[in-house]
Amino acid sequence: MAHHKSAKKRIVQTAKRTERNRYYRTRFKNIVKAVHEAVEAGDKAAAAEAFKVANKKIHAMVSKGFLKKQTASRKVSRLHKMVNNIEAAYAASTLLHISLTKIQYKEHLCSKKNFNPLSIDTMKSASF
Repeated sequence: MAHHKSAKKRIVQTAKRTERNRYYRTRFKNIVKAVHEAVEAGDKAAAAEAFKVANKKIHAMVSKGFLKKQTASRKVSRLHKMVNNIEAAYAASTLLHISLTKIQYKEHLCSKKNFNPLSIDTMKSASF
């Protein structure tokens, strides 16, 4: 235990600061997690709304002194990039699904007993 008045004061201040930082750290993680969940769900509207809230709250943490300005800017930028890439990721996954479907269909045609790769009728039915 501290014996000096100033040391006792520092213990009290540290406890207050630790509690306050824990509060902001938890809020920060929850804010970022909300954006990540909306992005993973592929919901552009929900992700945009979650990003709007995140942007405002992260910059509020800068004004409170919890985050540095550059750190907040970097975090917001990365979240914004994720939200903007939702449509591109969805389009890529859709194309991948379609191409896999075509490959599976061609394999199905090849597995038939009477499949002749040189027959014109078979080639017409296999073309997309």
